[in-house]
Amino acid sequence: MRTTFIIFNPTGVPDTATIRLTDNDAQPFVVTIPGLGTNSSFGPLTIGPGQTKIYQTDGAGALKPGAARVESQRPLGVSAIFTMYINGAFTTQAGVGSSELMTNFVLPVDASSGFNTGVAIFAQQTTSLTYTLRRLDGTVAGTKENVQLQSQKHVATFVAGGDGLFPNAANFTRGTLEVTATNAVAAVVLRQNGAALSTLPVVAKDSSTTDFNLPQIANGVAGSLSMKTTFILFNLSDTEVIAEVSIKKPNGTQFPIVRTDNLATVGGAQPAGLPAQVIASDFAVHMKPGVSAFITSTGAGDLSAGSAQVQSDAPIGVSAIYTLYDNNVFQTEAGVGDSPMTTDFTLPVDNSGASSTSVALFNPNDFPVNVSVWRNDENGASAGTLTTPITLQPFQQTAKSLTELFPGATNVRGSMGISSPGAISAVAVLTNSAPLSYTTLPVVQGNFEGTVPAAAPLLSKQRSGIAATTNATVNETLSPGFRLSGTVGGPVGNVSSVTARSTAAGGLVYGAAVDFQTNKYVIVVPAGTYELNVCYSPASQIPLGLPSLTYTAQPNVTVNADTVRDLAVPAVTLRQVMGTVTGANPLGGALMGLLRFASEDHRTGGNATVAAGMFTAQLPDGTYTVDLALTAFGGGQISLGFYNIGTLTVSGGGAGNFAVPATVQLSGIVSRAGAAGVPANSMIFASDTSVPVPTSAQLACASSAGGSMGSIDPGTGAYQLLVPQGRPLGSNLMMPVSQTGYVMFPADGRNLGSLSANRTENYNVPALPGMVTISGKVTDNQGQGVAGVSVSAMSKQITGAAQVYFITGAETDGSGNYTVQVLNGTNYDMMFAPPPPQP
Repeated sequence: MRTTFIIFNPTGVPDTATIRLTDNDAQPFVVTIPGLGTNSSFGPLTIGPGQTKIYQTDGAGALKPGAARVESQRPLGVSAIFTMYINGAFTTQAGVGSSELMTNFVLPVDASSGFNTGVAIFAQQTTSLTYTLRRLDGTVAGTKENVQLQSQKHVATFVAGGDGLFPNAANFTRGTLEVTATNAVAAVVLRQNGAALSTLPVVAKDSSTTDFNLPQIANGVAGSLSMKTTFILFNLSDTEVIAEVSIKKPNGTQFPIVRTDNLATVGGAQPAGLPAQVIASDFAVHMKPGVSAFITSTGAGDLSAGSAQVQSDAPIGVSAIYTLYDNNVFQTEAGVGDSPMTTDFTLPVDNSGASSTSVALFNPNDFPVNVSVWRNDENGASAGTLTTPITLQPFQQTAKSLTELFPGATNVRGSMGISSPGAISAVAVLTNSAPLSYTTLPVVQGNFEGTVPAAAPLLSKQRSGIAATTNATVNETLSPGFRLSGTVGGPVGNVSSVTARSTAAGGLVYGAAVDFQTNKYVIVVPAGTYELNVCYSPASQIPLGLPSLTYTAQPNVTVNADTVRDLAVPAVTLRQVMGTVTGANPLGGALMGLLRFASEDHRTGGNATVAAGMFTAQLPDGTYTVDLALTAFGGGQISLGFYNIGTLTVSGGGAGNFAVPATVQLSGIVSRAGAAGVPANSMIFASDTSVPVPTSAQLACASSAGGSMGSIDPGTGAYQLLVPQGRPLGSNLMMPVSQTGYVMFPADGRNLGSLSANRTENYNVPALPGMVTISGKVTDNQGQGVAGVSVSAMSKQITGAAQVYFITGAETDGSGNYTVQVLNGTNYDMMFAPPPPQP
């Protein structure tokens, strides 16, 4: 035999659980649980919000019984299933929930042909037990007093039979056993028929319950199979009790399956004025003190599940057993006790191997309810929610397997959460398919809708060679990647970027999303090995003129799953550098701008604000190329950049004096074939072509200033732009053509050479073709639409427009759909960039 422990957390609060095992002699019961080891105590085991833990002993060693105590900080769901194997093959199983401590309780006993009933008792403290066995009519068949059970001891014994508590009880086949203990004990009923086992709860003698719900019963025939339900009622009070039983089909209508002429002969029950040989769904049972009744359904008619309600005018105990026969030969059975009504509850789920889980729901109200159902996996993550709630009309019942509720939920474990606006009754049924066996498990009050698992991060994807001469459809599936994340620590002030460069051929670089408050980063990458680089400003007590530094982490990091790699930048000695910039501001006004410093490899650099011709910077020792960037305040020109206005050497400190270089004016007219003027917000650019362009294998944290930018008059197309004199220049212009799209012309830039004097340079933009649409859907590898994907489209091969480069973009909607307007053309490149995960 093996025992399976099921522990699940129906709340959103993490907890721990410890399993302690003792044998019949109160000694540690040492077992082996794969994954936990060999011991008599296991834990504390972390049970996170919504999590389910299933542990099974390996069955090794000599067979012996014992008890388990599960300790937790908060209420958890706890069940156990003990399973019998013969020659290693599954034979039968029985499940049991947690047993409350009681000092006086009653349990039903069946020792009729083929059956026997046992009771298992565990004492937390030393106690003295008294057993009283009663026949169906309430008369005493035997008594045992002062049976001692020491602290932490466990006893499991049959009631009847040669080794039972009452081996020689006269005229006893069915009835009840009352147990009284001087100190509270925990107990459970074990019912046996051959190798088949089932369990029933014990009932406190001082119970005040008079309303009972049995959410799962069955009766009828289907082929060679048939089922019957036995209703067990017993009087706990000292007065005569009338118990009214109502049995219903799943649709809430009457389910007549009990012959009322039998009631007079079963356990002293009396017919409630019903004529003889009536098969009824509603009947009353009269029971004097101590009387019990075992009422079995006919087993006739079409096989159907159903439910039952019992109401009494004084406290009683109620259970039911539904039994399966094949060609009238007993196969298996399961017991079910009263299922209290509740609005929110959880049940464990095991759909692994030959096991499957079902839930029976019963609405005992006179109004309909809509029942919400969801599933959590073993880790407490949400694994699915019914899109349409289950509607139960008054007194309706339904029994659904996990795979009926959630198709495809095979080979899974976890829990099922259920919520209803009106209190309902429920029970879980665990089935083994071969050989067929089933057992019931109680549900636990409370539920948790599960954590939403972080979706696998998605990688960007590029498509090339897309023709858009007519409306086109381009669907794309994004592949999952892995999170490479961490925190940049050490003497760091601000982190401007973190990148991961693949060490594979081609060396693709992946950028990070950075939280600039916490310096946490996350990059989505495919499996591979990466060099991590950080662009940052070091911490300094003087916050002005800080450098931009590059840190390359060692060693490289290999990623084949979500990976955390924290980085620590080294301490860097900074030198204060001061100096001047002389000359007039060519853009007018006071001389204000920005000096930029860059080492030869562009891994170290910095910026310093120029105010009133003065600057102060902080830089490590080294030699730097110095650039000057000026910004205009009003007028058509926006910026003016000078690359390499000198060199600065820093060694233990330093000073630099620089001058504003001479400028010349670049001006002209921008025209469009077949159109007057240019669109508003059109711009012209001039760039120093001698500025080094880092390759993909280089990380350039230090930027250069070598570009100038100005606006173009939309009415006339005229522009004027000051540019550095004597520097090699290239130029192009940008014109909006739609809300999100623009063209660059010439696509590869126009080489202006070095300008020694003012120059007039006109541009004639070719006529642009009409617009077409590219539309489609972006999905993940599960076929789900991905929202918020940035979709860009660009091409240099625009129909009838040489040297025009067009670029535009759009974003997918909540279903992953997008539409982008593009100029008629061919050989479009498209980039699909999903929203990055946040650190």
